[in-house]
Amino acid sequence: MFLIKKITPSLNIEGRRKNAGIIYVESKQNILEEVSDGIALRGGMAHSTANGMIAIFIDKIDAAEIVKSAIEVLQKSKGLGLRVSIGVNLGELIVQELPTGLVKYASLGNTISFARKLAKVENGIVVSTAVHSQIEKSFRFEKLDHGFMIKGAVIENW
Repeated sequence: MFLIKKITPSLNIEGRRKNAGIIYVESKQNILEEVSDGIALRGGMAHSTANGMIAIFIDKIDAAEIVKSAIEVLQKSKGLGLRVSIGVNLGELIVQELPTGLVKYASLGNTISFARKLAKVENGIVVSTAVHSQIEKSFRFEKLDHGFMIKGAVIENW
C-alpha cells in the first residue's frame, strides 16, 4: 500500500478499481524532484521510493503518453548524470482519495511489482507485453540480447 502526496484535481477517485499505467524507476539516488515534471504534465502522480520513483497514470490510459513520460525521465536522468532503470506496465489498482486530499492505492495482482521487475536494463526502458502491443507501431524497439526470467515467466524478445 502506498500513499501519494499530490493529486491531480481532475481525477475523480472513489476507492474502486481503476485502470492504471505504471512507470517504475530504479535509481540509487532520490530523483523525484529532478525528473517528475513531465509526469505531472501528462496527468500522472509520482512519489519517491527507497530505490527511485513510481509514477501512476489513472483512468485515461494512453500507453504512448506513458512511454513518452518514461523516455523524458530517462533523458533528464542522463542529463543529470544519474543512472536509472525503468519498467513500464499497465494493470489495475484499487484507488481511494482520502479526506485530506492524499491518494491511497493498492496494486491488484502484480501491476506495480511487475513494472518494478521490468526495470532491469540500466539506462533503458523495458515495457510489458500489454504496453508493447498498444504502441509497437509508434516507437522503435530494440531487442534484448536474450529473454529474461521474472518469477517463472520468460520475457521474450520482440
